[in-house]
Amino acid sequence: MQHPSYAEYPPPSDLRAAVACTWVARTGQGSGPSPIVPDACSDIVIVGEAAPHVAGPATTTQHVLVPPGTTVVGIRFRPGATRAAFGCDANELRDADPELAAVCGSAVHALADGIGRARDADDPARALRSALEAWVRTRIGPRIDGDANALRAARRLVLDRSVMVRDVARDFGWSERRLHREITATCGYGPKTLQRIVRLQRALRASRAGVATRPPTFAPTLSRLALDAGYADQAHMTREFRDLTGFTPRQLLGRSGADVGRWLED
Repeated sequence: MQHPSYAEYPPPSDLRAAVACTWVARTGQGSGPSPIVPDACSDIVIVGEAAPHVAGPATTTQHVLVPPGTTVVGIRFRPGATRAAFGCDANELRDADPELAAVCGSAVHALADGIGRARDADDPARALRSALEAWVRTRIGPRIDGDANALRAARRLVLDRSVMVRDVARDFGWSERRLHREITATCGYGPKTLQRIVRLQRALRASRAGVATRPPTFAPTLSRLALDAGYADQAHMTREFRDLTGFTPRQLLGRSGADVGRWLED
């Protein structure tokens, strides 16, 4: 029986500011719908032989059903890079799943050529990752400088778990309204929502990496995990998990490997 798998790969150095990772997932036999929780990012996703589509910035769990034995390849953009990648404000893609051609028009022809060649390669998944990187390089290059400050502001909000929104705005010489507008246009939602989603991902990542222990010490571990991730307490974490994902921490934590969300540590 084929088992499901998932792995993330670091981007080339010239894409590292905008690209979190490329990734490859393979579905197993008898797998049901997979819950994809918000991760503060957007992706281009190629499912099997289908045309590439966009996974826009999510504010709630998406339930995705992929046929067993399917290889899925994607490239994930860091918070703040969505507008540069797709050429439209990120909030237009929030919680959306359009075909890439509907977003980028004729520009997808070059990617389609690369995908066609990759599928004939000895290692199609690796070749598809390379094709996505090459296409993104042509998309990001002309646009990324215009969003450089928004990218840096988003990075500050992602990495500094204690920073206040007003302090980030002040450091960039912006009003809080200007910061909200820039982050919404490049990330898909405002800075406070971005912080909530990153805190959720931080808790998931810590649990998957082995910070949490298994029962019977599970309950106190949740308390420690909540504080380490930046929540006020375990109850706060539970409310946030339910609000953003529809699941409790107990239902989500430890359900998949620590390869998920490796970009958060960069």
